[in-house]
Formats: sequence, structure tokens, C-alpha cells
Amino acid sequence: MIISYEMTTKYIDVIRKADVGLLVCDEAHRLKNSAGNKTINALRSIATPRKVLLTGTPIQNKLSEFFAMADFCNPSILQDLATFKRVYQIPIEKGRDKRASQEEKRLGEERSAQLAEFTRAFVLRRTADLLKAFLPPKV
Repeated sequence: MIISYEMTTKYIDVIRKADVGLLVCDEAHRLKNSAGNKTINALRSIATPRKVLLTGTPIQNKLSEFFAMADFCNPSILQDLATFKRVYQIPIEKGRDKRASQEEKRLGEERSAQLAEFTRAFVLRRTADLLKAFLPPKV
């Protein structure tokens, strides 16, 4: 079944009854609210052992959006949002500030590397360079 987010929320009661082996969400950057909304809550209610999120929108500089997508795909793998902010988001953002001290920069880089290493198990990032050989030139 291929269905839009809007139709999913409209027919979620029927979809929940289906045996869903794999949920693939294209334009997954739309799932950027970890607190939830009607669409995210509907998708979370679908019992499935596997989820794949696809997005062409870079989210690496919006850590709250990264958390929301990671948490949707792997609930609680990064603990809760408050813990994620304390351990990763705040130190990384402080370390990237132009007024950051050397210690804040060091800690931010350390936490960024830890987060990248930890999420490498379930995040596969590809750039447009990978597809250039297969796509016609942009006009």
C-alpha cells in the first residue's frame, strides 16, 4: 500500500488492522516534531517491526529534528528528549557558537563524534554526488 500522510491520518483505524511488515516514510523530515502531531501519532500507532525513513532534506544542523526522526524509527534509543538535549544538543550547539570557549568547543566536538558513532548503526547518509553519474544534468 502506498498512501500519503494525510490519507494515513484519515484511515488510521483501518490501517492499524493490517499486518504491516515494513513502514517506509518518504519526506521523513515532515516527522520533525518529537512531541508528536496527528500524523506522527497515527504512524506510531501502526504495529510494525521495521521502519525506514527517507529524506533529502539535511537535518544535521537541527538536532531536535534529528532526535525526532531517530526516536520515531528507534523509540528511546537516544533516551528522552530532555536527556538528549542535556547530553548532546546543548553541548554541540554551545561548541558551535562563535563565542564558545576552547572547552565548550572540545566538548561539543566530542559529543558530536559520539552521536555520529552511536547513530551510525541506523543512519545511512548519502550525498547527491552518489547519484550524479545516474541522473541527467540539471537545467
